[in-house]
Amino acid sequence: MKIIGNKVTFGLEIGEQINSSLRVVNIFIGGENICYEDNHVYLPQFINSISVTAENLRKKIDYYKYINYLKWMSLEEAHNFLLDTSNSESPHYNLENNKLYLCYSIFQWGPTTDDASCFLIPMNDVLYLTYSFPSKANIVGYNSVSGVAITPYEIIHVIENALSELKGLE
Repeated sequence: MKIIGNKVTFGLEIGEQINSSLRVVNIFIGGENICYEDNHVYLPQFINSISVTAENLRKKIDYYKYINYLKWMSLEEAHNFLLDTSNSESPHYNLENNKLYLCYSIFQWGPTTDDASCFLIPMNDVLYLTYSFPSKANIVGYNSVSGVAITPYEIIHVIENALSELKGLE
């Protein structure tokens, strides 16, 4: 197994090969493995997905564009509010024509990250990478929001190193 980045903040752990196109990959945020349910990645799709994330982060993203919605919230409240904007039963559903959700949502990497909802949220001049497991909301210990302070450059650095490693394994 090879760790790229670090598990305490943000890191990818590249593990064993399952077959020619499947590989074990664990993704860690704040010391928590966010893909414990399905850590088998289909390399062509996963490589494309993480490449798109890195490219989007390289662009100037205005994390403060919708800050008025989040201004008086705690980190957990902001995360849950953003999550609600994608819930058709929520009064906040499709707020700003889904642009609010898309501005802050990150790591839409297919089945490997389907169980976790992750956002990059600005708060008090710091950017936080948050996650929760909405499908496990009724299970004790899984209904909380966790997060770590991070910069987009740290995420890009980990992704670029992971891309180099994974492309060499294809």
